[in-house]
Amino acid sequence: MNFRKLVVTITLFTVFISGCQSMRTREGAIEEITGIDPIIEKINFDETVAISWIYDAKNGNITALGNIWRDRVAKGLKDHDIRIKGRKDVVLLIDDMESFGSGKAEKDIWEKAGADIVVTGTYRIICKGGDAGKILLYLKALRIEDAELIASSEWAETLGPDWRPLASNIRGNVYQKKFQTIIAPENIKKQPFLSARLNSSKASYQAGDNGQIHIQTDPGAYLYLFNLTADNTVTLLYPNRYCKGAPIVGKEFVFPKECAKDIELEFYPLNPDEICRESVVVVASTEKLDFSFVPFQSNDIYHWGRGEDIKKIYNILQQFDCWNKVSLNYTVGPACKK
Repeated sequence: MNFRKLVVTITLFTVFISGCQSMRTREGAIEEITGIDPIIEKINFDETVAISWIYDAKNGNITALGNIWRDRVAKGLKDHDIRIKGRKDVVLLIDDMESFGSGKAEKDIWEKAGADIVVTGTYRIICKGGDAGKILLYLKALRIEDAELIASSEWAETLGPDWRPLASNIRGNVYQKKFQTIIAPENIKKQPFLSARLNSSKASYQAGDNGQIHIQTDPGAYLYLFNLTADNTVTLLYPNRYCKGAPIVGKEFVFPKECAKDIELEFYPLNPDEICRESVVVVASTEKLDFSFVPFQSNDIYHWGRGEDIKKIYNILQQFDCWNKVSLNYTVGPACKK
């Protein structure tokens, strides 16, 4: 029998920084904080501040370099007698507050941050030939009570000589965290029931293992299966060119078994010698959604950078209130035993 293979591959984090091969850098420059004065001027003496991520604006990566600047900002505020609360990863809620105003978002942010103001931001690496490497920082401060952007600041600093390994040290990705933690609005009547599991009880696979995804949902719901790859991009598992997708007839759907008889789902790591982690996200919706722009990987092993921007998936789901989501994390590699 001639099988068409649907291959899912876990990829390793890879960072390419180009155009900066011959830079002059100076020691200790990263210690200087010169651009936070506009924010300091807007903070009242009795207000407290929580500092969220400062992440790579280009791809949303949370890196050791960004965390260093997070420390620098905290120190700069403390040097001006501003009270700093413990670190809080609340940037997801901040984005919601900026988009939709205060209300529930305000309450959630205040409870999680335990502060009156949240400071967050992004950075970009500036590389211009033989010039010294520089980092361009953008910070913003939001007052939680009224969802007001009270101040922002953008400035450049010269980088120290160790910036490359720090920028390559990835601690997470903002958009992947959004995709993993996004919660559909509380209109329960519109949300379909959803339960999902992998065929491996330990959610671990060796290279070349076949997998299945067992899904239970309400009849009439539309299903969408995404693979979140380790390079922070997304590929589409279902629907695909072999099975276009239709409202679920029964309460259980097994992928790829009920998709097409001649399709198999195989797991591979990019590096045969390493154990890798990824996830499959199952979305069930009462309305038909359009994810046709997301690449579908078949008859080939996934390679770095072939997926779609995870932010686009997040933005589509934010427009609807008729869906539910389950994330299935798994590992694959030589030490993964069934």
